[in-house]
Amino acid sequence: MRISDLLREKKKRERKQQQKDTVRKLALGTIIGAVAGILLAPKSGKETREDISNKTKEAAETAKKSIKDSADTIKNVQEKVMEDIKDKVKEIKDRDMFEVELESKEVDIDEIELDTDEEE
Repeated sequence: MRISDLLREKKKRERKQQQKDTVRKLALGTIIGAVAGILLAPKSGKETREDISNKTKEAAETAKKSIKDSADTIKNVQEKVMEDIKDKVKEIKDRDMFEVELESKEVDIDEIELDTDEEE
């Protein structure tokens, strides 16, 4: 291994360690802030728990509604695609188009008749 590779690896490890430290500090700050907010809140513990419960229920309802809306949208798109496919199949059938087999077949060049007379 070359020295430049070793230096790159060392820098990479240092960068990862810095990222881990940053994440730890952020998590610790969030926890301290949440605890301080709860302890120093002007509301009683019961009111705070009710607020947390209500916010959790609201978030759950919002998530359910979002998921339901997404599912409805996906269902509508699926139905539209199926209708489009059926329309295209019907259109092809109405045009009396035929199926083409896409199997590979060998062709003997000697069997092909070529018109070598050029007409002008």
